[in-house]
Amino acid sequence: MIDRNSQLKYSICNAPLFLLVVMVVLLHACKPKADEPVDFAARAHGEILTWQEVYDVIPDNASDQDSIYTAENYINNWVRQQAIVHHAQLNLSEEQKDFSRQLEDYRNSLLTFAFEEQYVRQRLDTAISEELIEEYYEQNQNNFLLKDYIVRVKFCILDKETPRMRKFEKLFYSDDHEDLTKLEQFCVEYKARYFLKEDMWIYFDDLLKQVPLDVVDTESFLKKNKQVEFERGNNLFYLNILEYKIKDSVSPLSFQRDRIENIIINQRKVALLNDLRDGIYREALNNKQIEINLEK
Repeated sequence: MIDRNSQLKYSICNAPLFLLVVMVVLLHACKPKADEPVDFAARAHGEILTWQEVYDVIPDNASDQDSIYTAENYINNWVRQQAIVHHAQLNLSEEQKDFSRQLEDYRNSLLTFAFEEQYVRQRLDTAISEELIEEYYEQNQNNFLLKDYIVRVKFCILDKETPRMRKFEKLFYSDDHEDLTKLEQFCVEYKARYFLKEDMWIYFDDLLKQVPLDVVDTESFLKKNKQVEFERGNNLFYLNILEYKIKDSVSPLSFQRDRIENIIINQRKVALLNDLRDGIYREALNNKQIEINLEK
């Protein structure tokens, strides 16, 4: 029984584009050394790309055509990269090719990041009380000034042939919570588009993307309009503006709750990491594991 990798290798080797890649490799590669594997996908400037490395980048559920395409691209990119690297090796000085300091710094950064992420993940308290959110909001209101207009609204967009419109209007303008549920059922039944989350603040610009209002002066419009009804094309539009906040005013707490939670959690994370770093430094200092010499 022939395994999938063997079939894939046969298909790739018989693909026209792959033949071009092989020709390029054979023209520019050196002769194989005695200890080099005979069964390789490509060779360039003494470097070997094995078939196993090619198989590893191909998803298990890929079709034969996709597998061939992925393998060809990977091999072609590998060969081109090796050619560029070889050219760089020949044209750079030894000093220019020395990246030991950068590699060490990068390794240290990766080690530090991995350690601190694990430390935070195991110890960070993400539980935030409503009292803490309200306290932060009250103490930092200048940081929550609105950059745009926001509104609490409900709206429905119906086909103008929708029946039982009197019932709809009664439900739409009702303040009864049970009527709001009945209104949603009505909208679902007659395939209307709707937004009935009365407690949710949204940007006025986002509302305009759904309800094509003719607005020149936003603030003036919001002050003068609470209930808006109009017909456009085959649709009837019903809009009820329940509350609004103008630009540069203090944003409602409910609109900033998620942001405040993220801020508090980030503050806890920063404090946790600062304590960790200071503790490790002090321990090393007390154990005389570090030494600072300021004299030349």
